[in-house]
Amino acid sequence: MVYAHLNRVQFWQGDVSVKMSITGTKTEPQAVILFQNMEPTVIGRVEADADLSRKRLGVYNPQKDIVLLFSRPESIDCVISALESVKKAAFGENSLVDVYLQEPNPI
Repeated sequence: MVYAHLNRVQFWQGDVSVKMSITGTKTEPQAVILFQNMEPTVIGRVEADADLSRKRLGVYNPQKDIVLLFSRPESIDCVISALESVKKAAFGENSLVDVYLQEPNPI
């Protein structure tokens, strides 16, 4: 769920739409990732051979949505590497869950 007023996106039940676009100018393009709320659905992925040339009109509402704008490819690489690292730490075979989290106290 996108909580724009909290500057937070909670990926949970397939209820966050991840949209991609390009903005800026031809000499200074920016890559765009837009997070918007949607009805829960199966969590998907962008296939490597996806046709990204298809254009559809979309609307960004700063009161409801969160957008990431990238002016350099290195910034995208940085975010990808952080996501891969935290994925491994939280969900990987040798996760760090025991280091970071505690079981709730039984009542």
